Amino acid sequence: VAVGLGGAVEDGIKDLGAKVTGDKYVATIIEPIPDVTAPVLPDKKTSLSVKSGTLTLTSADSGTYTEIDLQKGKDASVLEIAGGENVELHITGDIELDQACEIVVRDGATLTIYVDGDIHCREGSGINTETPPEEAATLQLFATGEDKQYLDIKAKSDWTGTIYGPDADVVLYAGGDVYGSIVADSFEFKNGGNFYYDEALREVTITDPGVRFVVTKWNEGKIDSDIQDDFDSQDITKIGVLKEVESFDSKDILN
Repeated sequence: VAVGLGGAVEDGIKDLGAKVTGDKYVATIIEPIPDVTAPVLPDKKTSLSVKSGTLTLTSADSGTYTEIDLQKGKDASVLEIAGGENVELHITGDIELDQACEIVVRDGATLTIYVDGDIHCREGSGINTETPPEEAATLQLFATGEDKQYLDIKAKSDWTGTIYGPDADVVLYAGGDVYGSIVADSFEFKNGGNFYYDEALREVTITDPGVRFVVTKWNEGKIDSDIQDDFDSQDITKIGVLKEVESFDSKDILN
């Protein structure tokens, strides 16, 4: 667990009896935090509101909505992502879950939410996958508001997912263990379970939100004059493209 540059481990990590397996240290450099903006999705010009019922979403329902509002009437409300569907939502307002209401990602489905407002989960409510632990990328939450955000997230059992909110205060209550990763301005973990980082999240593609490529290694070598004579402008262009990959060495240039 790393504390930001200039901080102190004892101030940044409050030990209330939990055990950290691994190192706790102060970062030696300022790690750049990529900005994530919501993608352009179809504007549905409405909210996702349910009172005492179930609303099922499929991939065709991906889009921009004003809010998610699940209210408890005679029964608790459920917003579910149908099995096998991949849904992206941009919520321009808040996400409100009344008592015992749930957002559930069914088996085989994925849900990505970009929220500009806050998230409030009342007692007994939850945002979760149907049978955790799944892959953490099954449920992804991105805080994309311009102002400070507060994300109060609950789960009735184990929780699997990712939360990315560099400027957000995140509080996570879970009824069991947590699997995934969290980036936040402040993070409070409230439960009796364990937190496991999902190493599969290190495997990314260029289209994933927040992914960027940097040069991590650079080796320069002298090119023999005989080889240099054979270079043309197209070869030079290829060398320039190499700067965009994560790492390479002199043998890449010669190839």
